[in-house]
Amino acid sequence: MDIRKKLEKQAFEVARNKMIDLYNEKLKHFESELKQINGEVSVNINQDLKGNLDFKNVNEDLRKRIIEYLK
Repeated sequence: MDIRKKLEKQAFEVARNKMIDLYNEKLKHFESELKQINGEVSVNINQDLKGNLDFKNVNEDLRKRIIEYLK
């Protein structure tokens, strides 16, 4: 394999690894946001179980599904 092909292969590997790192970083951030949302929904559900049916931070579809589940 000539030098140019080796350099192209190395450049491709570096770019691929960088893309994987960026993807993993975005995935970690997304998972963190999901955990935060899950925590907020859990808090809302716990408050609602105490008799306060106020789903301010939950979208309408999810609110209906939760109410249906609690019945």
